[in-house]
Amino acid sequence: ENKTNYNKAYNLKAKEFKDAMPDEIRREYAELISNVSKFKGLVDKLFRRKRYLDCLEKISKGEKGYKVVNYDPMYNRDRLDKMRISHDTLLEYGFKLIQKYPKMRQIVIDSYPYILIDEYQDTANIVVEIMNFIGQYAKEIKHDIFIAYFGDSVQNIYDTGVGTKLRQLHSNLVAVTKLYNRRSYTEVIDVANKVRNDEIIQKSIYSDSEGGSVKLYFGNQDVVRKFIDLCVKQWNINMKNSLHCLFATNQMVADYSGFSNVYKAFKNAGVYQGIGYKQLNTELLSHDTIRLGKVQSLLYRLMKLYTEVREKKQALRDILPTDEYRNMSFSDLKKLIALLQSLNGNTLDELLVDIFEKYKASSDKAYKFIVERILDIDEISYEGVLKYFLHSLYDSYDEEVETKQIVGEILNLRIEEVLCWFHYVNRDEGKEIYYHTFHSTKGLEYENVIMVLGKDFGQDKGLFELFFKEYGEDISQDLPKYEQYERGRNILYVAVTRAIKNLRILYIDDLEEIRHNIEKIFGKAEAFPIQMT
Repeated sequence: ENKTNYNKAYNLKAKEFKDAMPDEIRREYAELISNVSKFKGLVDKLFRRKRYLDCLEKISKGEKGYKVVNYDPMYNRDRLDKMRISHDTLLEYGFKLIQKYPKMRQIVIDSYPYILIDEYQDTANIVVEIMNFIGQYAKEIKHDIFIAYFGDSVQNIYDTGVGTKLRQLHSNLVAVTKLYNRRSYTEVIDVANKVRNDEIIQKSIYSDSEGGSVKLYFGNQDVVRKFIDLCVKQWNINMKNSLHCLFATNQMVADYSGFSNVYKAFKNAGVYQGIGYKQLNTELLSHDTIRLGKVQSLLYRLMKLYTEVREKKQALRDILPTDEYRNMSFSDLKKLIALLQSLNGNTLDELLVDIFEKYKASSDKAYKFIVERILDIDEISYEGVLKYFLHSLYDSYDEEVETKQIVGEILNLRIEEVLCWFHYVNRDEGKEIYYHTFHSTKGLEYENVIMVLGKDFGQDKGLFELFFKEYGEDISQDLPKYEQYERGRNILYVAVTRAIKNLRILYIDDLEEIRHNIEKIFGKAEAFPIQMT
């Protein structure tokens, strides 16, 4: 009965929140409400329980929209009350179905006699477990199936991937080593072989593969822009012959891509402090939208609508997250598009205010539905968005500070910067120079590549320095050091192997302690700035 007042007061300071609650709440639950955060936690759980109960009732009645559980890759969290599951839950349900029902296993085996899994090293363990289950059952029932994994354990760069554990989780696999490289010129392949430094030595699949170029330079962070400019001039970079710059730090990618304040705002959020910082790269800078964080995913959907509704040639089915528009008159559809196009603001806060002012004033059901789908939060209101930002970005917070102040850095982001971030995540084409994290280039290839690296890899202090110091040494007995060595090698290998023809490395920390080993890999190091040849 007091839900509306509760939601309106939610983002106030603790004292103002208590004062806004009805007398009966303060009287009947005086002890509970004395701790505002615990009180809110309990009430939120009660509301969630109510939504689940309502959903179960609609399922039992067979109501429209409650007969099927959906998976939509645009949304990366479960909304069971809306009959929607996330990617991780999809895998868990898939495993339980395969584990529990022999008939399900046989259907998969007979429907898909060939199952090919790419980039296996970054595949979730549970996927490999599903495949192993299916493979074992195929033998039992004597039905043929062929399951193959394609990839390279040296390119394992995600902590969630199966990496070197593939054979532990899937038994009786036969290894097929690929010695031929179809991507790069010989000069790049030779450097890549030196980085991995193991029993696999690749060579080009082509007979006329020579003509590439790899060079190592050293300087400092102040010369990065000049280094890029000289490469642009040397390689005649243009829209058809683009340059791809790989940075070892997220901050540099954000700075050069035009969304430095977006990066700083999320970096300062509570959930990314301490050990949580490791998730920042994935949840903010991933090109796979499934991996984006909760708030980042909301902003991505919002910017997607913001940009697509302004593009004249964009198909309606791509803009509108519903098929309801098919039943609308042309006149009503034009009004809806005009309303969506009118949404604006210089900052994220101004845009959200505009969205909800029109949400309250408009009688257009399609507009309201689109806003609800895009935001995908429990309470569709400006206050609801603030609450969502607060709980998604902060594990704990000061009750004596209003929510708007706590999440103010996010709210004050300029839309033009948020759009720069959106275009980065979306890999929008049509530029001469692109900036990437080492992780984000996985599986891709570029004619011209610059690698800017130093001793650190983000919060992994000394990661590359350790690799270069210990290069060629047997440190397998020192497990923690060996794991760090492998991680540095894998990330470096992925970065190097993105290059097709031209590769330049700029090392921006002190080189002296590692000069001997880094030159073993990349060749003689030259000081920068100089006129490159």
